[in-house]
Amino acid sequence: MVLKIKEWCFRISTLGSLGYLATGGILATLLVIPLLYVYQAVFWFHATLFYALLTLTLLSVVFSIQMALSFPTDKDSSVIVIDRSLAFLGLFLGIPLTFKIIFVGFFLFNLINFLRPFLLYRLWDISLEDLPGAAGVLVGPLATAFILNLFFRFVYWLSL
Repeated sequence: MVLKIKEWCFRISTLGSLGYLATGGILATLLVIPLLYVYQAVFWFHATLFYALLTLTLLSVVFSIQMALSFPTDKDSSVIVIDRSLAFLGLFLGIPLTFKIIFVGFFLFNLINFLRPFLLYRLWDISLEDLPGAAGVLVGPLATAFILNLFFRFVYWLSL
């Protein structure tokens, strides 16, 4: 029974077979774009419901990744792509959604996510993927999303 739950969590964390593709992380962020508008509609409808939904999403993703990491497989954690989906969703918290913002956010998020391991390891000899459990999978994309969120808030503030 526990092995079956871990298998389902592995499937959820890899978004089916999407994680096995070379562009799986990019496609995972594309799949989130409709959810951005759903979450925005929930926020405008009822802010408390939005934060409850956001918390439920975060907890379910962390649980799914943690269980997926303990699932016996020959694949490494790079096939887990739901972390990028969650981070891309978090990137736009408190940011007004427009096509330009989503496009630039999509481009910058994936560019920084691609360059992040090289820059951190070469400049400061840091590997975020070495953190234990789900933290090792989640910290990198969430840090990218946090930095870009601050950048977009600054750009929005400048435009006022």
